[in-house]
Amino acid sequence: LGGGPGSMTPDECSKLFIGDLPLDVTVEDLQTLFYTYGEVASIHLLPHGAKSKLRCALVYYRKAKSARDAISVLHGVYKIRADAPSPIRVAWAKDQISGRSDDAEGPEPAKSESFKLFVGDLPRDITEEELNIVFSHYGEVTDTHILSRHRERTYVAAFVCYADAQSGEDAITVLDMQYRIREDAERPIRVKWAVPREKRAGRGAWMSRDDWELQANGDRCKTQDGWKLVVQGLPPDVSEEEVNLVFSTYGALRRLQLQASCSGPGATEALVFYETAFGADIAIRLLSGVYKFRQDASAPIVVRWGKSDGKSPAEAEVAQCRGT
Repeated sequence: LGGGPGSMTPDECSKLFIGDLPLDVTVEDLQTLFYTYGEVASIHLLPHGAKSKLRCALVYYRKAKSARDAISVLHGVYKIRADAPSPIRVAWAKDQISGRSDDAEGPEPAKSESFKLFVGDLPRDITEEELNIVFSHYGEVTDTHILSRHRERTYVAAFVCYADAQSGEDAITVLDMQYRIREDAERPIRVKWAVPREKRAGRGAWMSRDDWELQANGDRCKTQDGWKLVVQGLPPDVSEEEVNLVFSTYGALRRLQLQASCSGPGATEALVFYETAFGADIAIRLLSGVYKFRQDASAPIVVRWGKSDGKSPAEAEVAQCRGT
């Protein structure tokens, strides 16, 4: 993945320019992040000057739709390092902007995708036709895209684009955490806005930036086990398998640990460690204050960034309970 676009020529790929990357970024870092939006043909890290503090890269997608999704979600928002001074830049490479207009899957940027929804907790075998049937009830669907199906995940996610904002609002109101897309589905789907207000270019303040931003980057915690989250408000009888089933939907997990909570007798919490900060960010945004492991639970779970003080994960959480 470090060279050109493999067996495909540049004209057959959709090429993105990625800017404001840290100097120590690796091809593996970029592969983990950008593969979420579709099959990556190749990644090429550009050389940097001796005095440069940032680095750039080229990412080649096999489909233009994947490239558009990466731009709309990551550009000007996502930080690949918690201490990065600014978010990364994700844009069409200059030679792609004037690309072939007669190829629907070619590199030419598509029309605005301002009214895009993120749909989670979908079955692995979901089809775009099924999504269209469900979401077209609420307005004109202009595009659907199912994200890459990772083998270790039970559920998948997708993007659904509407022609207008009100259709998206209606879909969220009716479907989010209420609708099961299959009769035998274990849990309802999640439906949220995927694009921040400022990227909807003055078409209405349908969601504030504070609501959309996944989490303040300065609060992120990375340990030797991965990006660490604390999950509170779990039922006493919850199993590691149940927690893994829910949280692995948003990214690969390195470790999961159930433990007694300091919030009260019989309370249970979990430590969840993700391979990437992006997966942890998404889990916080879509689960915290929303998801219940039991229908009769009095309140949804709380998902937040963990803390690290050089101790083991269990020791750090005990110390936090004790105020040390």
